[in-house]
Amino acid sequence: MAVSPNNRLADLTNALIAKTDDGTINWDKTSIQGLYSSNLGSYVVNIDQISDGVNVPDYRISLYNQFGDFIESYKDTDLSGLRAHGYDGFFAAMESLYHTAARQASGADKAIDDIIRFLNS
Repeated sequence: MAVSPNNRLADLTNALIAKTDDGTINWDKTSIQGLYSSNLGSYVVNIDQISDGVNVPDYRISLYNQFGDFIESYKDTDLSGLRAHGYDGFFAAMESLYHTAARQASGADKAIDDIIRFLNS
């Protein structure tokens, strides 16, 4: 039996979260405010937050090939009803991934670690 596309996207999202949390994936700022990017082999993965200004924002992951050609894009709402490892759903999972990517790209965690080391020395 074939795996549904949304199940594969759920698996991808869970893997991105796990590899970001363990430090395997590094996220960078882009020229677009609030868009974070990671180069993974021959592909680029972006994450951003999108909002209509009225409702709760959605989180979107977009995939591109090495030439910058668009492959796929999906939002947390596309994965509703599927299992997000360690989260109540994919809104919370992708929100966490987005904020982790933002902190990593801004250098916030490194700055905090450096300040703690300085204060403890």
